[in-house]
Amino acid sequence: MRMISRILVILLALSVQHLALGGESNAVARSIITPNPQVQDQIERTYQVLRRHWRNELSEKDTLNAMEKLAATAGSDIQGVVLQTLLYQRKFRSDEERDGACLMILNHFFDKAAKKDLIGAIIPLLATDDPTLKQGGAEALRGLLWVRGDGNFGELEGFLGPPDQVSPDLVGFMYKVSPVKALETIVRIHVRDPHERTRVLRTSQAIDSYLRVRPDASTHDRSRSRQEAVDSLSYLSQHRQWPVRLYAAEMLRRHRELRLPDIPSAIAERLRHDSHPLVRQGL
Repeated sequence: MRMISRILVILLALSVQHLALGGESNAVARSIITPNPQVQDQIERTYQVLRRHWRNELSEKDTLNAMEKLAATAGSDIQGVVLQTLLYQRKFRSDEERDGACLMILNHFFDKAAKKDLIGAIIPLLATDDPTLKQGGAEALRGLLWVRGDGNFGELEGFLGPPDQVSPDLVGFMYKVSPVKALETIVRIHVRDPHERTRVLRTSQAIDSYLRVRPDASTHDRSRSRQEAVDSLSYLSQHRQWPVRLYAAEMLRRHRELRLPDIPSAIAERLRHDSHPLVRQGL
């Protein structure tokens, strides 16, 4: 249910003004969240069946038949049933009985929905030019990845696209959630050369090792670890693929320890003047 509440963040944020917004990117979002009259009517009918079942007027079989009719009305589009039910729930969110019915419907259909379809429905919201929609999409996607998975980004690989067409909005989301896991995923699918892949991952590990150096470590160990981190940042900041360079920018932004005076300013300056806007914005 936590994942459902994450998706609901999107819908609760959608006022009439949001739905009326123009622009191509918001048109994508509106196509996802537009109520379908036939499905909405069948959800109401399903609610009435559940209500009678709670009063012992109808059997469990009757409720299952109602769920099947709801799926049929939506053309067996389970993803559509989930999203339409959330819209219905938003409309009647002050009605506790209807809200309870929506949770039962969602619980019935949620595990039937292909995870990739739910991910595909949410990702377009990351590219909208409305900050509320974008934030809601990010919250929903984060909840989906963690509640129905282990928090890794393997399930996003099919949505990243080839290296020269990778989605900046999706990559930016991944780095905000976990720079390390984002880099591992991107390198795995976009860096073809195994030696280069190994080097990228090894340099990122050197940065992580420096950040984990114990306060009581010897001066020699700290100095060696620091130099390895500097060399790693320098290498990553010059990589040919911008998502890899973004990792260097994101780590510098997040960790004060990497912005000490002995970290060459040339690295940060290089990233501030990077050819890709997302890398430049990272600092």
